[in-house]
Amino acid sequence: MMKKMRYIAVMTLVVLITSGCADDSSAVSSRPGSGAKTVDDVIAEQMAASDMSSLIAEYGEYEEDDASYGDTSGASDNSAAATSFHTAEEIKVDGDYVDLTKQSSTMIYTTVYNMMYYPENFVGKTIKMTGNYSEYVAEDTGKRYFACIIKDATACCSQGVEFELTSDYKYPDNYPKEEDPITVEGVFDLYEEGQYQYCTLRNAKLCES
Repeated sequence: MMKKMRYIAVMTLVVLITSGCADDSSAVSSRPGSGAKTVDDVIAEQMAASDMSSLIAEYGEYEEDDASYGDTSGASDNSAAATSFHTAEEIKVDGDYVDLTKQSSTMIYTTVYNMMYYPENFVGKTIKMTGNYSEYVAEDTGKRYFACIIKDATACCSQGVEFELTSDYKYPDNYPKEEDPITVEGVFDLYEEGQYQYCTLRNAKLCES
């Protein structure tokens, strides 16, 4: 019984640590997309798994017939896939044009990570990227948002970058279909909505892949 109480306390601490990790005021927020894991999701899971490992080493692993209590394999499975962006440091971007279509898959995801966590380094720069089209309608306002979804090299995680097409495009006639592969180019900018800050590519256009 005492061991079970220790386990519950450990799990409570991990949940609190994970929740705190996801709340990073320096990063811009991403809107709900396809449901795939974002960089924030996997980093939080990886930290939770790491903290769980150290706590188990101290208290011992909880064993009970219900194996689901002690199963942390789901979080650890993401460790290798998360390495490229979990260890990513701030990168400086030279020039006013960033063409992600010419970068490796690992570098693309690292750059997108930097867009989320160091957005000030990209404001005003023209960004070109390839990914999958996605759109999201806010339930409270009915406003429609558009995004280019970029997946990491293992396709286990994804991050969306919003874009606003120019008035030359009419919705829905000139817009892609959900999950269509797209290449989009626009000027990186930030805006605030409610209590959150978001990034978007303004004056964007769709390009040939």
